[in-house]
Amino acid sequence: IILVIFTYYFYLLTYLFIYLFKENSLPHWGKHYPKCNGCKQSPINIDTQKVIKNQELGSVDLINFSLPHTMKMLKNNGHTVECELKAGAVGVRGGGLKHKYTVLQFHFHWGGEDLVNHPGSEHSLNGHRSPLEMHIVSQRSDLNDSTAAKVQDGFAVMGFFIVNSLLCVFCCLIFILLLGDKVRILEPFSMHQLLKGVDLSKYYRYNGSLTTPPCDEAVVWTIFKDPIRISKDLVQTN
Repeated sequence: IILVIFTYYFYLLTYLFIYLFKENSLPHWGKHYPKCNGCKQSPINIDTQKVIKNQELGSVDLINFSLPHTMKMLKNNGHTVECELKAGAVGVRGGGLKHKYTVLQFHFHWGGEDLVNHPGSEHSLNGHRSPLEMHIVSQRSDLNDSTAAKVQDGFAVMGFFIVNSLLCVFCCLIFILLLGDKVRILEPFSMHQLLKGVDLSKYYRYNGSLTTPPCDEAVVWTIFKDPIRISKDLVQTN
C-alpha cells in the first residue's frame, strides 16, 4: 500500500512539474533564443557503432569532489531541479580537457511514466533513453560567464544516466514545485558520494551546446558509460 501511494504521488508531482514548464519547453525556445536553432545543438543520440575510440583522452580528474558541505541548496530554476554549489569549491580537469574548469552546479532531467510523450534523459544511447540524467556543469576557470559563452570549450558538462531515480526525483519535487522555490542541503554530502561506481575513464565526448536557453554552442560534453546508482541514504528524508 505504501509503495502504491508513493508511486501515485511521484507521478502526480512529475506531471505537474512538466505542466508548469510547458510554456518554456523545447518547441518554443527558438522563437525567443535564436541560438537554439544552431547546428551543434545538444543533446544528441550516441550511436556506439559510429564512435571513434581515442586512447589519448585518459581519465577525468575530479578536484575536491570528496569534500563535504559543497552542496548548498536545491532550487527550481524554471527548467529543472538544480543544485547550487559552494563557489569555487570543486573543479574538473584532465580527460582530454585543455583547461581547468570550475564546477558551477548540477541538475536533473527526467520523464514521466510514459517515456514516449515525456522522455527521461536528454541524451540517448543507441536510441534508448534512461529515466533520469544528471548534468554537472563547469566553466573554464580562466574565463567569465560572457566570455565562456563565446568559445567552443567555454563550458564542460559531464552527463550521467541514473538508476533508482524515482526516490531521487520525488525528494526534490515535493519541496520545489514552483519557480524560485529552494530547499537548503544540511547533510554533509560530497559530490564523490553521488558518483560511486562510475569509471571516470569510460565516456563519450563531443562538442555541443547548453541544452536549455540561451543554448550557447560552447560546451565540451562528457557522457559517462557507467550509470549512477542513487543509494537510499542519499535520498532519505525525515
